[in-house]
Amino acid sequence: MDQVKLVWITPNAERVIGYCARVSNPKNQDNPDVAKLLHYCAQHKHWSIF
Repeated sequence: MDQVKLVWITPNAERVIGYCARVSNPKNQDNPDVAKLLHYCAQHKHWSIF
């Protein structure tokens, strides 16, 4: 039987993804408002940030 072991949990995964998505805009990279950005990326199939 295979077993799965939890190794890591990222507390604010959405913020980490938003930070990575904003790599081309470093002045806005620490912006905690990521909901619209993540929605936009998913709608436009920008999957590399996920």
